[in-house]
Amino acid sequence: TLTARIANRVGIARIEQPWDWLDRLPRPDLIVSSLCYHLDAIDVAEACTVRGWPYLNLVECAGWQGWPPDKYVPPLRAAYLGAAANCFVATANCKLVESQISESVPRSRVVHNPYFVSHTSPLPWPKEPGLRLACPARYDLASKAQDVLLEVLAQPVWRDRNITLSLFGEGENNDTLRRLIALHGVQDKVHLAGHVDSIEAVWRTHHALLLASRCEGLPLALVEAMLCGRVPIVTDTGGSGELVTDGHTGFLAAEATCALVCDALERAWVRRAEWEAIGQTAASAAREAIPADPVAEFSQVVRAVAEA
Repeated sequence: TLTARIANRVGIARIEQPWDWLDRLPRPDLIVSSLCYHLDAIDVAEACTVRGWPYLNLVECAGWQGWPPDKYVPPLRAAYLGAAANCFVATANCKLVESQISESVPRSRVVHNPYFVSHTSPLPWPKEPGLRLACPARYDLASKAQDVLLEVLAQPVWRDRNITLSLFGEGENNDTLRRLIALHGVQDKVHLAGHVDSIEAVWRTHHALLLASRCEGLPLALVEAMLCGRVPIVTDTGGSGELVTDGHTGFLAAEATCALVCDALERAWVRRAEWEAIGQTAASAAREAIPADPVAEFSQVVRAVAEA
């Protein structure tokens, strides 16, 4: 069985995948294929189809950066059309897949990932001086675009403003981020905070989320920030625009560019006296949109599909 992995801005690589070990398993009621990226659907789909096993695609992220050449569209289309169900964490991700396979995705639905903050109790507003922004995201510039955030804060307009950014996470671009911070001369503005075990600890001391993703599903960083009562300033990528209402529950930048993110941050800065109230509104909106128990929600979907 062959796999098609379409890497972000890299191209196509077809890699032999040994699936013989599957034949040692008893016949499953359903295979759940969790896809880090929407173009990774082919390998498991082909393995299940050959064996006559039902499978469910769970798409965690999608982006326009990788568009499949025509010769890869038929197997990609078959991977979605042949699924017993196609679950997405954002409606926008489903629409993107439909564009790339040039057909409607059948048996599709939106589900949610588990998060790690309270669903019912926003945190007290931070008392720290100035405005403290946080970006909890893996150090992956291709998708999370922390490079754009550094470019934004290097603009003259932000130099004398009492605003800082903490980059929480870890990843393969740690050294590059350190060098970019020095290159842009924003050592006094931006701090590499590394990995933390408690996301609530982040939001106890930070006022707003700043996230300029180039591709997304529905960012857990966004869900958690809003549930904690913090102001989201994010790119309209994946499901972010489905959760954030611009100017009401947060601020949206159309794309991950310096100019557009700088504009969204400026609009947020002008209304900084309202941030606590906007955060409370964001928390209410998140509670309405996000289930209290996403695991139970998805378990019910899996059971229903397996028993169909």
